[in-house]
Amino acid sequence: MIKHLFAISLSAMLIGAGAVNAADPAPAGGGAGKAPLDQAIESVEKNLDKNPDNSGLQNARERLEANQERKEAKDAAKDARKKAHREAKEKKRMEKEKRKAARKEEKDRRKESGDMDADGKAGTTPAAGASQPSATDQAIDILKDQINKK
Repeated sequence: MIKHLFAISLSAMLIGAGAVNAADPAPAGGGAGKAPLDQAIESVEKNLDKNPDNSGLQNARERLEANQERKEAKDAAKDARKKAHREAKEKKRMEKEKRKAARKEEKDRRKESGDMDADGKAGTTPAAGASQPSATDQAIDILKDQINKK
């Protein structure tokens, strides 16, 4: 029984510690919010100050600087794409609003001129007192005429 309680309490502590670690917003390297690449360059520079003749450190510095330039170019391109996307989206929204305003204006114009049918759709209204029979009524009249001819 004691073994089970020990195992359960140990499991609870490990899970709790994992949750606290996962929720910790501090960077893993302990730096004060520095980007890992900046921190690496700084570390290599410190080591180069101590050992200026070390070719491995010189090579590492060159590679880190090239990586940083590539990252900055990539970020700039990404920002440019995002800006272009936002501008295109805004242009599309403005065009949609213009079309909507034009449709509303046309509808209002037709409404004022009386050029609307009973459903509120554009078209000509029938003359007063002159109603046209529906297709069903026309078919019934044709059938009546055929029956009367026989």
